[in-house]
Amino acid sequence: MANNNEGLTRHNQQEQSAPAEAFIAADGKFTPEHVAQLFFESYRFSQGNPAIQQQIFQFLNERFGDRITPDLIEQGATLATPRISAFVTSVTKHADTPHSVVSGSVETEQRVWRSILTGGSIPAQPYNPHDMLSTMLVREAKFVEDGGRPDRSDETNTSSRSYSKHLSPFVFYGLMGQDTGLPEYNAMFEELVDNLHDIPDSIVKLDSGGIKILTPILPVFESHFKAYPDDIARITDHGFTVLQERFEPAELQQLGIATQASSEV
Repeated sequence: MANNNEGLTRHNQQEQSAPAEAFIAADGKFTPEHVAQLFFESYRFSQGNPAIQQQIFQFLNERFGDRITPDLIEQGATLATPRISAFVTSVTKHADTPHSVVSGSVETEQRVWRSILTGGSIPAQPYNPHDMLSTMLVREAKFVEDGGRPDRSDETNTSSRSYSKHLSPFVFYGLMGQDTGLPEYNAMFEELVDNLHDIPDSIVKLDSGGIKILTPILPVFESHFKAYPDDIARITDHGFTVLQERFEPAELQQLGIATQASSEV
């Protein structure tokens, strides 16, 4: 199977096309517009899970906290609210959600982000990419069990796949190295890929009643590649190496990945 190294060079290419001064203000901080983009995408990449969104804030604060202030978070949230409202009411089953409810959610999440940044009522926790990836895969496994994300299309074109029904964001933005549109989140997904090797076959989580639930991770990858088999050829060289290190040959074959391709890496 032929792989490509587009994902490995994607970050460098983006830095060349979008220099730092495009989203860094004169004082060295992010612009409010850039924080608004970061805030909006935190909704998309958290996939409706507040725990993932909080982990995203932890990542941003730990890696880029010197470019963020509480005021910027508040300004960014205000700028992002109309877009978040349109997103929530158009790509989920909450089409009848009033704007006031969305605004309340935005207000809550921006308070969470500010609190983590300043060590307020929600003290900062060290960012842990292993924990984020575990939580993300559990969330994606839930969508697999439900037959895909609600009210989404079966879009197969990679240029418009961001909201498609069976997409695994970890596979798409991590293993395939697709551009998230923001260098900070590109870096986040790259780091998540490096933590796949330590994720167990089944992730143990507690349900609301305190009962342990085992969530297998292989179905997440199987569902994605079954829906989008052409994506196998789009896995980056690094992503392919990580998959080989994490899964047995029989499991790779179950995903539709020919194990003899290892000789080409």
